[in-house]
Amino acid sequence: MTAVTVGPGIAIDNASNCVGIATQAPSVASSGALAIQEPTATDKLGRGLRPGVRVLLLLSGGIDSPVAGRFLQENGHDVAALHFSQEPFTDASPEDKSATCADHLGIEPLWVSRAGERFGELTSTCEHRLYFVLSKRLMLAAGDRLARREGFDAIATGENLGQVSSQTLQNLSVIHEATQLPVLTPLLALDKDEIVDAAREFGTYEMSTGPEMCDTLGPDHPATAADVDEITEAEEATDLDEMAADLVAEDNLARVQPEAVSA
Repeated sequence: MTAVTVGPGIAIDNASNCVGIATQAPSVASSGALAIQEPTATDKLGRGLRPGVRVLLLLSGGIDSPVAGRFLQENGHDVAALHFSQEPFTDASPEDKSATCADHLGIEPLWVSRAGERFGELTSTCEHRLYFVLSKRLMLAAGDRLARREGFDAIATGENLGQVSSQTLQNLSVIHEATQLPVLTPLLALDKDEIVDAAREFGTYEMSTGPEMCDTLGPDHPATAADVDEITEAEEATDLDEMAADLVAEDNLARVQPEAVSA
């Protein structure tokens, strides 16, 4: 597969479907709306995409993903969102924060998947140090199913290179293999201060603050360089395809229609 450059001298191998901050982006075929051009090295916001791409944003309730969504909106893309609820292992605050940010930014629709039970299964059926990589792959695989069903061209995340264990170069390359759709990562090469500044500018910072709950089920010592073979073996034991299908089954999704608010 083609290596994707994400910064001077930095490339992600085996991730030809990972489109982030790129100096040279690969050609990606989809439904026809997605056309990757050649953004410059300073192009941080995904402007290499032709306006009008339909994007499904994985919205966590944290600070980063609403900023990613807003960047995509500012560049003319049509953004909807999918949130994975971890209840009963967490309370409803991540879902509430996601809904508030989506409403503020005019992101619609927002789908909420009841995913807590499935995430809990991962902790009991796989080696715990692999949990973050497996759970991210599960969310991408589920997002891929929903995106294809609803006619989206790409999936977007708020991933930021090196910020957490699942966002090392190696882990990102393994995680993004879970979908055949392009994965747009507008924040990949920004630092946290830049993301926080953007969140304040967009009015989502206060909406997104609060306890981080995405690591509630995670290990103390997560894998930072997961091997694709061990991940594949773990997924065979957990039947990730069946889990992904369950997460976006019609009877497991709640569709929230936020009122568009000018940000």
